[in-house]
Amino acid sequence: GNMDPLQRSALSLGGAIKQGYLNSAGKGKRQWFILHEEYLYCFSDDGAKKPKAVFHLVEYTDIEILDESGKRENSNGFKMWSTSPPVGSKTYRPFVCSTNKASERDAWIHALGSTLRSIHDVKAKYSAQSDERLEAIIYVKISDCKLQPPPEGTQRDTYVTVSLDNIQKARTPTIFNSNKPVYLQEYEFPVPHSEETIRIEVKEVKKKKNTTIGQCVINISDLQDQQVRDGWHNLNRVIETTESGGQVFLLWKLSEDKSSVELELLEAIDLRQDPVVSVIYGRHSWKPELPKRKKTSYVWSDQKTTMQVTEDSELSVSFSSGADFLGSVKISHEKLLEFSGESQWWELKRPKIQAVVEEQAEPVGSIKITTHYKEAVILPDKGYESLFVLLFEEDMTLTKRLASVSHQKEKPVAEALVKAFEMRKMAVHYIKEITEMEISETTSASVIFRGNTVATKSVDMYMRLIGMPYLHHCVKDIVKEIWVNGGGCTNGAKKKKSCELDVTRLGELAKGKEEKVLAANLKTLLDYVSRLWKNIRRSLDVCPTTLRNVFHQLQERVIQKFPDDEVCRHTAIGGFIFLRFFCPSLLAAKNFKLLDDHPPPSVSRDLTLVAKILQNLSNLVLFGKKELFMEPCNEWLLKQQPKMRAFLDALSSIPTTPIDEMPSKIDTLFWGREMATLHFYLRESLPQIKETFPNDNITTSLTNILSELDVEVRSATGRTRLKSRAVPLPFSHSSSSSLTFRSSVGSEGSESKSPTKSASRAKFNLAGSGYNKIFSRDSESGSGREKSARSITPKRDRGIDRAEEESDSLATPKRDKRGEEKRLNSHRTEEEEGAPAVVLKRCMVCEKEIQPEETEVQAWDKKNNLVHSLCVYNFSILLEQPNF
Repeated sequence: GNMDPLQRSALSLGGAIKQGYLNSAGKGKRQWFILHEEYLYCFSDDGAKKPKAVFHLVEYTDIEILDESGKRENSNGFKMWSTSPPVGSKTYRPFVCSTNKASERDAWIHALGSTLRSIHDVKAKYSAQSDERLEAIIYVKISDCKLQPPPEGTQRDTYVTVSLDNIQKARTPTIFNSNKPVYLQEYEFPVPHSEETIRIEVKEVKKKKNTTIGQCVINISDLQDQQVRDGWHNLNRVIETTESGGQVFLLWKLSEDKSSVELELLEAIDLRQDPVVSVIYGRHSWKPELPKRKKTSYVWSDQKTTMQVTEDSELSVSFSSGADFLGSVKISHEKLLEFSGESQWWELKRPKIQAVVEEQAEPVGSIKITTHYKEAVILPDKGYESLFVLLFEEDMTLTKRLASVSHQKEKPVAEALVKAFEMRKMAVHYIKEITEMEISETTSASVIFRGNTVATKSVDMYMRLIGMPYLHHCVKDIVKEIWVNGGGCTNGAKKKKSCELDVTRLGELAKGKEEKVLAANLKTLLDYVSRLWKNIRRSLDVCPTTLRNVFHQLQERVIQKFPDDEVCRHTAIGGFIFLRFFCPSLLAAKNFKLLDDHPPPSVSRDLTLVAKILQNLSNLVLFGKKELFMEPCNEWLLKQQPKMRAFLDALSSIPTTPIDEMPSKIDTLFWGREMATLHFYLRESLPQIKETFPNDNITTSLTNILSELDVEVRSATGRTRLKSRAVPLPFSHSSSSSLTFRSSVGSEGSESKSPTKSASRAKFNLAGSGYNKIFSRDSESGSGREKSARSITPKRDRGIDRAEEESDSLATPKRDKRGEEKRLNSHRTEEEEGAPAVVLKRCMVCEKEIQPEETEVQAWDKKNNLVHSLCVYNFSILLEQPNF
């Protein structure tokens, strides 16, 4: 591994990701390339032993397809951009080559692109962040809903979507046959600072097209006090319209007998995000490969599919990005015939839903929503080093104290702790410490790890963080089979198999033959469970070693605590791996990415029954009076209990021989974000920690560190708002060269023009801020100039600087008819009487409202734009902006 790449032989490059001939740029010379780990090796031919050159892919950033130029060496070519010279070379140049076939080029681009992404994901995960930034996160919980029954009095099948402006971020499972559905779904996602509203929509499932019953809109500005809000919201009727989501360039050709059509996807433009394409036509579905981004467009190469023509179906081409729907186009059978053989641009349509505007319209129902908007300045990583050291030192004493006082916030605290320690490769040590504390405080073996504590939530989080590939390896194939056999597949397939054992749920079709149906269903259910259980047992060596290390520690500590309990040593481990990992994945298959969509009721019921049997098997118990219909499964459970004990013991042992462990696929983590979260919760819990552990060295150190961090965050708040938030500048030049003032208060996009073009000027005194100049801009000529300003020395007991009026030509603000100015001026001192009367509104840097009693007002201008004293430094940065 430490060998010089240029000294490696071709024989030592086993397990190559990709190998083959490529044509070098210019002369078009064919050379043999091997892609191995993070290096691309170049040989003179496939029989050479030593490489001529080695390209270290860490130094490359992106790949693009070269345009066809008619020259042979550039046909099917691609370029890989570099930030430094290749290994063994002193010349900076991009990597440019070509292949003989487009399919070979695409295969190389796919292999190189995947390698580059994995390399840079690791760099992003473990590289230190050196810039402070502002991040906002919204937590939304959809509890339950009360809908007005439809005129026919039937029950509805509904689900709820959560969108930021027009981008869908989350969707609940469908609740069937209820006008009072209970969802109980929680979501958390980042909020771009350009977004202004959260839209909650309740939708009804229908055969042809799902419809929107009603919606409520929550303004993000109303949540910026960062308080938890929990309450009922009216659902208003909606008017559905569409808007453009971009354009797609398509070409299709019908066969001579018009029985089939070949569709080719060429290009897309004006998309908001990188797309994933889905094509559906009749019973045919197709997902092309990911496109190549080229400046402002997305290009596909050799992406074709052939489909059988269905006269009564539309061709649907949909674009999405994660949970965000970008747009779609539907092409009728008539248009397929009309435009066959012609390449055309087609507009992508996306829904644009607006609430009904009639004031007298009655709500169509109500929905209970909990929201919590959190906005925080994240400091550079080095700013949190002292806090992290304090969390880790002395056997993680502070971490344990935080866990002991984190009631009702166990989940966010646990997630932040696990991710922060995992970034420093200390997550296993942290989980061992926190679970050992939990075991020591448990008095009964029957309730160990059964509660929702920071310890149990930490193990939950760690399993999901590193164990998802292991979970998919064990479970995904069986879940997909249940989906297909249970009627969850598309194309109108009927339910083929059922696992239902409750005779009251069999329905009308089973009347008179209940015993026969139950016997068949039992056989189907036990077949699914047996094969799933067999997959789990055989995948022991695929389980991440770090997870087995955690279970080893848990079992040892449980045996020490309860040596006479033979069951507890197994149920403690089974309670995690089955009760909190395998079984929840069956009950929420889409959330664990086992399925692409929420399952219908029949499939959901089958998965629930499978989960019930696995849960009882892991608990080493049988079904009883509470679920008599499940008693036929007890015979199978008794036979499998010894195998379960053996599996849990093996899972809790550390491997002594090398195993083929499945690599963990961890999403990009940001250490600073998790430490900022811990900073928030430690500051919130500080009074409880002080009360419980007064006059303690750790408590004293924590108090000092939090105070220092608070000061750094306050000083960074304004700067990060200028960088991260699209804060409107107080004024900018319009196309007519007249000075336009922008107000952060009132209706969106409202502007007021200066009363006179020739003498419109804005003055700001930034005395004491390090920027002691008055900025003046002539609106007619568009030129700016600076004047010297005389600073006003404030009274020491006030602690603020005041502006001095430099020119009597500045008009005083307009009098407010409602007496607002008079009310605000009543708070002014005698020394301020000479200054212009000011209507206090919002600080134009941080955009927070300024109350009349607040004295943190630094400067003002003739249009009532104000700046807090803490924001003055950042306002000086604003003045330096070229568009200001």
